[in-house]
Amino acid sequence: MALLAPNGKGGLSLQTSNYIADPTTNGGGSVINTDFNGDGRQDIILLAHNESPFSVQPSIIYLANAAGRFDKLVLSDLVMAHDASLNFLNNKPVIFTSTFTGDNNGKKLEGALANPVYTFDGGIKISTSLELSKLGGMSSTLVAMSSGRYVFAVGDAPVIENGKHVDFSINVYAFDPKTGDVTSTTPTQVITPYLSTLPQFDKFPAQIIGPGVTHVYRVWSLDLNKDGEGDLLAGQSMWSQPATDIPVALQVLINKGDGTFTDVTENLNPDMKLMTAEMDYNPQFMDLDNSGIETLLFSGSFSVSSPARQSDYVLLNDGTGRLHIALHDQFFDLATSISGYLGQPFNDKSTPARFIAVPKADGSLDFVASVATTAYDQDLKLNVAAYQYINVDLSYNPTTDFKTSVTIKDRNHSTL
Repeated sequence: MALLAPNGKGGLSLQTSNYIADPTTNGGGSVINTDFNGDGRQDIILLAHNESPFSVQPSIIYLANAAGRFDKLVLSDLVMAHDASLNFLNNKPVIFTSTFTGDNNGKKLEGALANPVYTFDGGIKISTSLELSKLGGMSSTLVAMSSGRYVFAVGDAPVIENGKHVDFSINVYAFDPKTGDVTSTTPTQVITPYLSTLPQFDKFPAQIIGPGVTHVYRVWSLDLNKDGEGDLLAGQSMWSQPATDIPVALQVLINKGDGTFTDVTENLNPDMKLMTAEMDYNPQFMDLDNSGIETLLFSGSFSVSSPARQSDYVLLNDGTGRLHIALHDQFFDLATSISGYLGQPFNDKSTPARFIAVPKADGSLDFVASVATTAYDQDLKLNVAAYQYINVDLSYNPTTDFKTSVTIKDRNHSTL
């Protein structure tokens, strides 16, 4: 793990050794930053995830200490956590996971935990015998409502017909906050992923399950239309490892107030492109200006050999759930500049940098570019994946720099 911190010159620099004695981890598909043990300090949680090859490993928590550093703690779990989502019950953090328990041939991995739940109550508790461990899926999150009720959403819930796995859906389940578990493994709503509703992708050669099947790699919950009810965003693609032309979408699902959802993607997110690389698996949703409305910061994924498919976005919400693109096209030119700075050639077959937003106290955003490269590992005697980080000459304040005319025709039950 690498840790970047302010360098006193307006940018970031690599300062891992100043904070962490042992940065070696067992991988992680999700990065969680929260005060997990209730001591008032922010911890870093990496629930293990490895797919090359499929392998279950113990998770790592870096607990912040009084000296301003982090103590490494290796957990007793064995997981391949495709997703780990931070949620809160009774104002305490709860981490729900969506895990793989078999290898890429379907063989059970020894000791693999199915969708464990992580909490802290005087010590770290790993719950493994809940009903939600039976739900499957590759992503999940808890959705809070103004009534005090909750529902639990699962992306990539398996659709079974005649004993055969034929498709994926987004399933919603009733949830009991007292037990911290779903009340039934029968969904209260089954939602079709947005890409699967578009006829132009009916036959797209998706690798998981088969043609036209949408992979919902993340579900996130926040109150988009500011009516007090948690809504859903679903990051999805028709994933195929060898393909560079997969469709991608950010589906918008608005809570009706009863824990069921309406797909309003075409109305509230009409501007994001469908033919890009997958968007960020670990976005930041932050209220930058204390308005009560989150800005959505997606740093994209590496659009391999295709700058035109970069998926870096800064999205602004007008308070009704309507998403407006504040930054996207600007990253095309920045990617060219970064390659020039590094002395690398750049053309329409290059893999552009990703751009990670760095929020500042005044509500503005700075950016750091992440560039994929390789480095020679002296111990392994081979080239391994590596990343370069470059401070970018771009500062953006949505309050003053977003100058697009916006007409709000439907308040969409917003209370703001």
